[in-house]
Amino acid sequence: MYEQDDPPRLFSSRKPILEADDEMWFITIDSDYKVRVSDQAEKDPALYDEISKYDGEKINLPKIKENRPAKRFLLEHQNRVS
Repeated sequence: MYEQDDPPRLFSSRKPILEADDEMWFITIDSDYKVRVSDQAEKDPALYDEISKYDGEKINLPKIKENRPAKRFLLEHQNRVS
């Protein structure tokens, strides 16, 4: 069962959504649950072309609020990668 204090995860994956080498962060989710694309992604034009279209888009959230990613984890991630 998903716990509020667990890191955000994809339902089809056992790994956290935001798990990666700290130098490889290209996207993050803000506290309004919107995708934010890093300026670092522009260094790879093909990658940036693919992911930039999602910048500012709100992610689909579970209807049950308790199943949504904890905002404190999203903020923690943003602070680590910005």
